[in-house]
Amino acid sequence: MCAGGALGVPAAVRAASVDYPQRSTVVARSFQAASGVQVTQITDFRFGNQLSYYDIPCYAPSIERLVYNTVVSVPPGKSPKKNKPNKDSGYLNGAVWGVVSCRLDGSDPRLLVTRLPATSSTVRIDMSQDGKLVTYTRFNDAPDSGWDLYGFRPGVGRQVEEFRITQLRTLAESTNRVKTSPAAWDARAAKYLCSFSIDDTVWLVYDDGKGPGGNRGPTSAPLTDLADFPERRQSETSFHRIRLNPAFANLLYYRRNGVRDNWAVDLFAPAPKSRRITDYQASIHATWTPDGRILAGSMKGPWMEWTVADSDGRLLSQIASRGMGSFGRNGRPGIFYGCYSNDGQRLAVATRYDQEPGGSLWLMNRETGKAAYLCKTRYFGPVVAGQPRLGFIDHDRAIVFSSDNSVGRSASQPPQIFLVRPLPQV
Repeated sequence: MCAGGALGVPAAVRAASVDYPQRSTVVARSFQAASGVQVTQITDFRFGNQLSYYDIPCYAPSIERLVYNTVVSVPPGKSPKKNKPNKDSGYLNGAVWGVVSCRLDGSDPRLLVTRLPATSSTVRIDMSQDGKLVTYTRFNDAPDSGWDLYGFRPGVGRQVEEFRITQLRTLAESTNRVKTSPAAWDARAAKYLCSFSIDDTVWLVYDDGKGPGGNRGPTSAPLTDLADFPERRQSETSFHRIRLNPAFANLLYYRRNGVRDNWAVDLFAPAPKSRRITDYQASIHATWTPDGRILAGSMKGPWMEWTVADSDGRLLSQIASRGMGSFGRNGRPGIFYGCYSNDGQRLAVATRYDQEPGGSLWLMNRETGKAAYLCKTRYFGPVVAGQPRLGFIDHDRAIVFSSDNSVGRSASQPPQIFLVRPLPQV
């Protein structure tokens, strides 16, 4: 339960499902929506709501609900006007983070859990592709110390039971830029595989707390990029991004902060060897396609795809690439972020704020590259809160995104979530 009222500072990290105040507002005109497209702001909580990231699922199809991040409260005596957002997390310094579940139109919002983040880089949830497991890092309850990986199963979407996955008790001051990945279902083990990084090591652990080798606790991932290039050890080697493959749990994509390359590795190969996919200039935040065979992304130009695996999840010896769409060409703004529909046939892409003020949202046909304009995204910049986080919902019939430019609020106000439907044919 939460002390000090339903939305006060929580007395315990495991929170009962409580009412969460928000209302929906049609904002199609303010977001300059295309003809026939309606944009609805479905959250309006004063401390902000936002999706986890543009390539992390936000929709649990089995319960037909959204699951997203919120800020429940700020320290006593503070206020949003006096306490600026943290440049890394986008959230107010010292704020209590939470997870909310609601229906697809924003109704019936329920606060599921609250916690203090392990670090500013972990103010978000990671949901598996099937929407059945949510994982995240948080500080352990006193008298225990440090932080660990936790999770819950969305269930009916109105209440959850949190469980602890690791027992590392890692201290925040000894952790450099923690990164996490959505869990991937490992059919061979019949369990979800989770991954997170601490400093320059990526860890693997199943949702039952065991490592891939059957040992108790997480196992370090077998990455060889630093061994192959010893000079890179002079650079910062913590991780900028890690992503388990949604279709093949044996594949991991990663990029280090000081090593400007995108890599993939077959974790369960007899002799795992990291494979360089592309320079970071092609995509600073690559993502897997739903079928698991392709890494994709964009930096300033068109959307790019790199075919890296076969239909059995084995890394290919030759990597083929292709670009799609006319973004970034002939004066058109480039793509900043994008995400795939669950059937893999379409993409939702957001243009760069520095090439088009506020950016815009488009629906693109993956095969032809044809794109249809949907609406403006009205975000202010590349900070975490401002990036347009995207997701397909309702069996690919609608799109949600979060923007830090909410209607009726100033630029200093926190992000909110918007629903876009119906989607045109492309």
